[in-house]
Amino acid sequence: MSKKEYRKKLLEEKKQKLEQKKKELEEKKKNAKEFSIEDLIAKKLRKDERKNKVIEVYSEEADRKLKVKMPSDKAVLKVINAIANTADEDGNVDLEAFTEAVTPLIYNCCPKLHDKELQKACEIEGDCWDVVEVIFNWDERVGIAQEILNNSSVNPQELDEDIKNL
Repeated sequence: MSKKEYRKKLLEEKKQKLEQKKKELEEKKKNAKEFSIEDLIAKKLRKDERKNKVIEVYSEEADRKLKVKMPSDKAVLKVINAIANTADEDGNVDLEAFTEAVTPLIYNCCPKLHDKELQKACEIEGDCWDVVEVIFNWDERVGIAQEILNNSSVNPQELDEDIKNL
């Protein structure tokens, strides 16, 4: 099978899966009940729980855990957008731009990094989020950022598919 035939086959399979998903969604919509006030309140409470969610990210190099407070959807979307804007035609992301996008996210999600004594010890004078680059190596920053993004309520892969299907 040639590359062209293989790609055509993959594209056809993807179209079939998308059509199946659309049919399933239409069926769910048809059978869905209307929100009650209790449903809406429960939904709001679940969203509030996610807002206050704290995860622990393990640093293999330091053999330590770091508590990370989950960011808002808006903050995650801002990072995803900044990263996506650096991608070339093949989807390759500029690594420097990736680091610039995730460094403030990591800082904002890690309350311990806000400590003035820590910043003084790290000789941080300018941007307070520089402490992230002073403390963590590039691999650790990528790992922390991935944990934050993977645990957020925004799924970048699903978001990408949703946007393509608009």
